[in-house]
Amino acid sequence: MDTMGEIVRRFRAYEKVRQSGKYNMITDAGAAMDESGLTEDEYFAVIENYGHYKAVTEAWEKAENDKNRA
Repeated sequence: MDTMGEIVRRFRAYEKVRQSGKYNMITDAGAAMDESGLTEDEYFAVIENYGHYKAVTEAWEKAENDKNRA
């Protein structure tokens, strides 16, 4: 089972490439994988579980922000 930290790392790597707009994340998957540094399994896990990865990352970031405010 993946740790929260691994999910966050993978989601952030995927999102950095996606938000750059440089690649179509499906048809240019090979190039997007190379740029993100994710393995094929990691890359497609993000795609298949995008909503979950996004929710985990948002919760992680909220907890970090709350911790920094305390």
